[in-house]
Amino acid sequence: MYVTPSESHEMIFKVILVGEPNVGKTSFMMRYCKDEYSTIYKSTIGALTLEKRIRWRDDLIVTLRIWDLAGQERLGDQVGFYFRDADAAICVCDVLDPSSRHA
Repeated sequence: MYVTPSESHEMIFKVILVGEPNVGKTSFMMRYCKDEYSTIYKSTIGALTLEKRIRWRDDLIVTLRIWDLAGQERLGDQVGFYFRDADAAICVCDVLDPSSRHA
């Protein structure tokens, strides 16, 4: 059965990126969401959010709202807001730096 675009459904998921500072969370998000990459490093302050829309099937669009948490996950309750209602988490580490795997 063919489904017209007006009959499409959308699912929205909140995805958080977690990991130590300087492991590439922002680079990962920018590459995935915008297909951009920069060799210039700027530390994220607070949180950065981007969306990636994916046509999963003819009748379903999946939107990922991706939150980059600036490597501050260890601060406890102060970042609880960012974790609240998250549907998924992606743990990012630097494979060349074993200490970055402890987030």
